[in-house]
Amino acid sequence: MRSRQAQLRVPHRSDTLLPHDQPLILVTGDTNPRRTRGRKVGHRRRSPTAYAPAAQYGNRLAKPFVLTSQNQFRLGPPPALDSRRYAADLAEVRAYGAVDSTARNAHQTETATFWLGSSLTLYTEPLRVALSRTDQGIAGQARLVALFHVALVDTQIATSDSKYAYERWRPVTAIRTSPTAPGVTRTYITWKQLSDENVDARGFSGIHTRSADEAGITLGENVARYVLRNAGRLLGSR
Repeated sequence: MRSRQAQLRVPHRSDTLLPHDQPLILVTGDTNPRRTRGRKVGHRRRSPTAYAPAAQYGNRLAKPFVLTSQNQFRLGPPPALDSRRYAADLAEVRAYGAVDSTARNAHQTETATFWLGSSLTLYTEPLRVALSRTDQGIAGQARLVALFHVALVDTQIATSDSKYAYERWRPVTAIRTSPTAPGVTRTYITWKQLSDENVDARGFSGIHTRSADEAGITLGENVARYVLRNAGRLLGSR
């Protein structure tokens, strides 16, 4: 498989994020290499209505910024198909994720719409708000932005690794709404509150099961802690 390599060098200044002679390298592969469509019960397969190939399947092949490998924090297997947890997951998605759901209230539908999209981009606005309330200088804010996105990208890589290691099928997407909620604002006191609502939203929109998203939160926390502990490898000692 062919790969692409992007290299970034920063100028030599006292407030740069990287030493002037240290390149930042990320190697990424084809985002959609050929793969066999699953046929076993519980095996991941193309979902209606587009039945498109798996999105960003090649993320698991990318070289992380800080993690030592893509599978460094690989999650354990998802709940067994005959387990009570999986039955509860499906029951929740059926009840709240159906397009004509009578269980989902207006606020929950708004929540699903508000969070419809990739967390890679949805978490950028809360970061901007957090930066506007910090007393750090420009250099400190730049480091925070760098670490935030390094952790976010490495989490995407690690998530893809776990996701395609088990090839579990996903609930059929039942709600078709716009990718944004114009005019809707939300207030959060903590990042945990924000992430918990994102987990709820994925179920309300019929996209994911709760156990899958809770596992994703655990994975993200593991990656973030590791990135913060090893930030010096990327940013250089100060």
